[in-house]
Amino acid sequence: MQTLLYGRKRPDNLDRGSVFFDALRDNVTKDDAHTHNGVDSPSLVVDKLAKFVVAVPSTGWTLDTDGTYYQTVTMAGSFVWGLVVIQAFGSGGTFALQPIAAKYVKDTATTFRVYLLVNNQGLNLLFT
Repeated sequence: MQTLLYGRKRPDNLDRGSVFFDALRDNVTKDDAHTHNGVDSPSLVVDKLAKFVVAVPSTGWTLDTDGTYYQTVTMAGSFVWGLVVIQAFGSGGTFALQPIAAKYVKDTATTFRVYLLVNNQGLNLLFT
């Protein structure tokens, strides 16, 4: 049995029965409680993630044929469609700073449309 860098156990080829299953149980317990603090698992630093915010004004929404409203938005920074996560948050009024359910549809290589059910809500789009 080998103990790895962050305390996980790797059974050897001849470890069988209770030795193997005890190691499996210990690994599952350790994985369930890990915190990515650099001691029990590799550390993750969230502030190193690239992020960018684009404001979408509460005016300028266009009525689409299905009754929803959209605005065309230019991709932020060097983000690429399909390799980015976009989250919408209200930028004012009743829904300020609240997550907003929006639909995103690619328009061109550098633009996309954001769709809402209303035509008076400003958004902050967070790209990560």
